[in-house]
Amino acid sequence: MANGSSRVLPVIVSLALGFAVGWLLHTQPSPPPPVAVPTATPPTVAVTPTPTLIAGHHAIAVGPKAKDLSDDPAPISKEKDHRARWLAQDPNLTLKIVFYAKDFGAPKEPPFIGPRDTDLIITCDPKKRVCDPGKINPRLEPKEGEEGKLHFKYWQYLDGPGFHDEADGMVIIEK
Repeated sequence: MANGSSRVLPVIVSLALGFAVGWLLHTQPSPPPPVAVPTATPPTVAVTPTPTLIAGHHAIAVGPKAKDLSDDPAPISKEKDHRARWLAQDPNLTLKIVFYAKDFGAPKEPPFIGPRDTDLIITCDPKKRVCDPGKINPRLEPKEGEEGKLHFKYWQYLDGPGFHDEADGMVIIEK
């Protein structure tokens, strides 16, 4: 029996020791729960789709100030023989449209029929208040696609008794 009892004591001691270690591990405080870290939310930006500009005839109303344009930019098609005209909103003001040669791209051609490399000044009929530049310059060669469009910056001047105002606009010539 001495042999059997000598094995019981180490088993009892091992069980007691295992129980004590388990009890100590169980009673220690558990780690704190993870803290939720707020993540930076990127600001939402409302994207407004860019309206598609459709080439056509344009009657561009100017006024009451020179920066107030009804169509800007104004795309017109050479192939479809579109026209652009400007109209002063205020009958007491004189409207003048100027395409400066320094703003012409290559080639140095004006957007409407006129001499090369020279400012194109369109004076308005004071009775009708309409500025008609005429037909698109036949020497221009717009190409297909966005890159083929020709952009022409122009200035509109409104003048009257004790009043002068100016601003720029854009005409786009398409194929």
